[in-house]
Amino acid sequence: MNIRMKRLAQAGIALAFPMVIACKAAAVSQSSDETLAVLHGVQYLEDKLVIEVTSNGCTLPEHFSLEVLHSKTTPINVSVHRLKSDKCRRLPMAKQIELALPAKLNGNAIKVVNPLRPSP
Repeated sequence: MNIRMKRLAQAGIALAFPMVIACKAAAVSQSSDETLAVLHGVQYLEDKLVIEVTSNGCTLPEHFSLEVLHSKTTPINVSVHRLKSDKCRRLPMAKQIELALPAKLNGNAIKVVNPLRPSP
């Protein structure tokens, strides 16, 4: 390899290295939008929220949390976050999960702001 080729190779490595660091940093930082669960259906009962999500066989209610975004608006905006992904290997299917609503939401109008998509 001649000197010019070596310099180009070294420059390429030097340019690629910052890109790898930037990509790694972006992957580590996780916003709350990234944990927002994709829902296939929502049913609001007086004391609970029944959501339909994709499951590979190991999805549990403990894998989800409910966040009240704006309690002073009408309807009250809430979001459902997936805390743990389903790593099982079963074919994806729709599963209903019941989440208890905080007492301050019982009987109030709520709006779930999660994205809705058709079930698998």
